[in-house]
Amino acid sequence: MTQRRVWSYGLAFITCLVIWTLVFWAVWTTLAGAQTWHPANQATVGWDQVTTMDNGQPLPAGDVVKYTVYLTQDMSKVTYDIVAEDIEVTQQILTFTSEGRYLWGASASRWVDGELVGMSAISWSDDPEAAEVPFGFVRFGAPADVRGLKLLGQ
Repeated sequence: MTQRRVWSYGLAFITCLVIWTLVFWAVWTTLAGAQTWHPANQATVGWDQVTTMDNGQPLPAGDVVKYTVYLTQDMSKVTYDIVAEDIEVTQQILTFTSEGRYLWGASASRWVDGELVGMSAISWSDDPEAAEVPFGFVRFGAPADVRGLKLLGQ
């Protein structure tokens, strides 16, 4: 092999290494640092009132918007629990029952003359389009109660 070819292979290797390092760093910061985790056993969350339809037009007078609130420990959000359904307020208390990380979401439904006519997609707390600062909650379990209390030195 000529010295020029060795330099060419070396430069290609270094270029690939730099590119993969940048890709790894971008993915890592997206997954690991893109949101804030708040330790909590319970939290009150809220959202902005929905006043427009998905096309940006204002909701007609008399239409009612109701919300459904979701909670999941599945970071892919395939499975989730409904915490509250068809509520008209824009806040909800969430209770975290087991140790782990939690995301929460909300969806809106449009009601005309008492009939459900449309639903939005679920907006999740880790979505930068839905939350100004993406976030979730982490619950830590408490240690067991202290047992075996005794008087020492007697």
